[in-house]
Amino acid sequence: MLAFSRAPLARTLGLVLLPLSLLVAWSRVYLGVHRPKDMAGALMVALGFALLACTPLARAASGRILPALEGLYRRVLALPIGRGWLRP
Repeated sequence: MLAFSRAPLARTLGLVLLPLSLLVAWSRVYLGVHRPKDMAGALMVALGFALLACTPLARAASGRILPALEGLYRRVLALPIGRGWLRP
């Protein structure tokens, strides 16, 4: 998902981590933990959810939910934020 982000830093990070994820997938097949079909299926599911998250409906929903989540974050973590342990 990061590789398809609009933010340049996130996109760069995603493109750097993509080969690492392929290496991890191959190592799991090599060690016998998974079969190649498992890795292909995981890739399909991940791509499907990435495409779903990039729809206009998902962006509109996240735009409405984000302020509520930020308020919850500030209320729940008010003490650590007040002490300077976390950034608001």
